[in-house]
Amino acid sequence: MGQVDNLSVSSNEPMFKSVLIANRGEIAVRIARTLRNMGIRSVAIYSEVDRYSAHVTAADSAVALKGNTPAETYLRGDLIIATAKSQNVEAIIPGYGFLSENVDFAVQCEAAGICFIGPTPEQLRQFGLKHIAYEAAANADLPLLPHSELLADVEEAKLKAQTIGYPVMLKSTAGSGGMAMERCNDENHLVDMFSKVKRAAAKLYSDDGVYLEHCIDDARHIEVQIFGDGHGHVIALNERDCSLQRRHQKIVEETPPPNLSDNVRARLRDAAIRLGTSVKYRSAGTVEFVYDRTCNEFYFLEVNCRLQVEHPVTEATHGIDLIEWMVSLAAEEPPRALYSPPTPEGVAIEVRICSEDPLRNFHPSSGTLSQYQPNAVEVLTAGTYTTIQDYPGRVGHWDAGVPPSGPMDDYAFRLANRLVGNAENAAGLECTLVGPSLRFHISTIIAITGATMNAVLDGTSVDSWKPIPVQAGQILKLERSTSGCRTYIAVRGGFDVPIYLGSRSTFVLGKFGGYAGRILKSGDMLFIDKCISDSIPSSISDALIPHYPAEDEEWQVGVLYGPYGAPDFFMPDYIDQFFATTWQVHHNSNRLGVRLLGPKPTWSRSNGGEAGLHPSNIHDCEYAVGSINFTGDTPIILTQDGPSLGGFVCPMTIAKAELWKIGQMKPNDRIRFFPITFDQALAMEHDQDKSLTTLTSSTTSIPLSLLSSSASTTFECILAQLPETATRPTVVYRQAGDHYILTEYGAMQLDLRYRFRVHLLMEELRDHHPVNGILELAPGVRSLQ
Repeated sequence: MGQVDNLSVSSNEPMFKSVLIANRGEIAVRIARTLRNMGIRSVAIYSEVDRYSAHVTAADSAVALKGNTPAETYLRGDLIIATAKSQNVEAIIPGYGFLSENVDFAVQCEAAGICFIGPTPEQLRQFGLKHIAYEAAANADLPLLPHSELLADVEEAKLKAQTIGYPVMLKSTAGSGGMAMERCNDENHLVDMFSKVKRAAAKLYSDDGVYLEHCIDDARHIEVQIFGDGHGHVIALNERDCSLQRRHQKIVEETPPPNLSDNVRARLRDAAIRLGTSVKYRSAGTVEFVYDRTCNEFYFLEVNCRLQVEHPVTEATHGIDLIEWMVSLAAEEPPRALYSPPTPEGVAIEVRICSEDPLRNFHPSSGTLSQYQPNAVEVLTAGTYTTIQDYPGRVGHWDAGVPPSGPMDDYAFRLANRLVGNAENAAGLECTLVGPSLRFHISTIIAITGATMNAVLDGTSVDSWKPIPVQAGQILKLERSTSGCRTYIAVRGGFDVPIYLGSRSTFVLGKFGGYAGRILKSGDMLFIDKCISDSIPSSISDALIPHYPAEDEEWQVGVLYGPYGAPDFFMPDYIDQFFATTWQVHHNSNRLGVRLLGPKPTWSRSNGGEAGLHPSNIHDCEYAVGSINFTGDTPIILTQDGPSLGGFVCPMTIAKAELWKIGQMKPNDRIRFFPITFDQALAMEHDQDKSLTTLTSSTTSIPLSLLSSSASTTFECILAQLPETATRPTVVYRQAGDHYILTEYGAMQLDLRYRFRVHLLMEELRDHHPVNGILELAPGVRSLQ
């Protein structure tokens, strides 16, 4: 949440010299802070039991009120006004709760010559009782639910309920906060609840008036923050969603409300402004609505003529201080931003947290918190680019353009999880080039794999590729990598971050997944999940630890030919040159793709026809992860966060078992590509998976140059082809690595009939006759992958 401290004020001279805070707790502390920033002396009041509370020391001065209970202290308007006079304060600000919406208190303040910082007494009276507030809302043409007037007795309630229709809400006209109200499903239920609700209303609000309102089952609680100058100018400072509630209390408040259309939001703001303008509303207020999700309509509920507990989320997205606004307006110096309101930016969420007693149905439990040991890892420094990833990432959304993300080197990542006894899909850290510093708040076991980074635990070096016990309080520091590019840290149990679209992996470009959809920052707290396994391997075979080439060595990477090759797109000689070349990794490489430096391609055509002017252009088709994509004349290896669809040819695709190598390549590394067959690619993947399962090397590593030379000398990127018939265009099946097949219809021209065929084929394979083994289907302009 954004900060609202240290905001500028309207003038150099303080508008009030002294203000009394008629409240306690968090809101009193917050008000005292704002008053100090404005140069205004703050006076706190406190009961005897609150003598050492934070709000007492936060204020410039504090006065004790005799008594312990709220009724004896914070609800004694006469006592508070007498204190204000004794302290020579010019204004009283009530915050929320207690006397903040008390008409009599506001009147008494004005009679004593003390400014009441808030709405006028008449506005407090008008919106203090819901059945009267309904009249004001109706006059302002706000949508209302079917409802009754105040009910004289249960017999009248039964008649009104028949007219309104069950279910109904039986509600107190006084008060707020969801108290003294009950949902009634039928007449018997209404009869049972009637006296109960009246008694609760009388006890809580000293007013037993009740009325009926139609009940919406699939509802959201949406409210609009308004602010008025008291002369007819009212603005809306966006909406808040407060639908997540428990025990008559809001738990989570968010602005702007998620999954609410711009049209509905605009109509909500317009309705709130109409109501505020109609009464020339003064100061801060909240117009509350119930939103019916079944029909996308909203209805007026009530007006809270005060600050809300959740007002900071509005401040955070607008960069304002509502308390400062209230004080300035009360001093007849309205803030300039009231007439030129700021444009909201970002999203803010407030969560109300309190201690709860699980033995009493999680009721709030007050008292001293004597010990707290978070099951978490604290990020002290985050390193260059550290994210949370899981394996295999976000599968099944390629057709929507959502990449899998996940670890760039899934071999090292999966092995790290095996070393701490996790399942291979547990979430871990991926650290690029320079690692983080982490403080562990719980004893656990970790493993470090991947690129070699000097790892120090409380000043002592620790080894990679083996389990490492860590004690609570210890600090792990990873330095710059000396070989490879990405290091992985697994912790026993894995990191507990939300699953989004089936994965915990971070997609930074999309701003979702992982920890808040971003790279880690100093101060982040990463919570650890429970581990379901009891076994931890003591060591692994050295043969399982991969070799990362030194500066004078080169990477050897196995690729499959296709989907687009020679002679249709490239000259055959260039394909030979591609495999004979030692390529270099460009510095502009990342998780989207690894750019390569090498010989310029020679094309077998002069342009891309309808697809574009450059010979690399084709109609948009789906890419495979690991495709070597020629964007113009520049080859780029598309990786875990790369695009799913594009209009450039890909002559080679890296085998799945070889993709881990791409994750370890850093700028200036050298690469040789070797063509391998589909069967060889599957055998390599099988051996790799077996090694990760057994933690022993299943085969002797065979150099890719030997695999390539032992394979057939003829490599084809077209697997099969069906000729054109009277009822079907040509169909070409292209090899796109060892896990993808690109099915292409017709000639290289834009023809909607081809796109229709692609869609029908996708529906057939996905919905009507699914084929075992097909994990994803993604369409292009004239192709399906």
